[in-house]
Amino acid sequence: MSVFQVTSECLYALSPMGEKEKDALQLFFVTMTAKGSVKLRIVWWDGLGLIEDIVEQDVWTHIPDDATDRDVAAFWAAWEDVVRDVLLAKPRILLVSDLFPAGNKSVWKLKGRSQVEFEKALRAKSRLGRWLKEE
Repeated sequence: MSVFQVTSECLYALSPMGEKEKDALQLFFVTMTAKGSVKLRIVWWDGLGLIEDIVEQDVWTHIPDDATDRDVAAFWAAWEDVVRDVLLAKPRILLVSDLFPAGNKSVWKLKGRSQVEFEKALRAKSRLGRWLKEE
């Protein structure tokens, strides 16, 4: 399987993320637009259960050419866990590109590319951690 296929399968399987409820966010996978690029949509629901806003963007995933299918699947599983927590935190200002900060490129430089290591790296404040609620 190619990185493209693994990414598509992982993102289709988790879409939509988040709950359709009052004052909630949902994330939808729209399509792969090019090798390493995905189109995602965030939907904000207002206090009445109506759509308040929709943001859709193409974002570069930073998956390197040397990534194996297992690496890619581990990355998306970790990304899903962290992004679910971001959506639960319900940030009022969030763009799709915020879910793929430039710092994500460095997570691929990890010596071990396991889901646990990817998740720890993605939760860093310099990456997705800035959107998470403080515990």
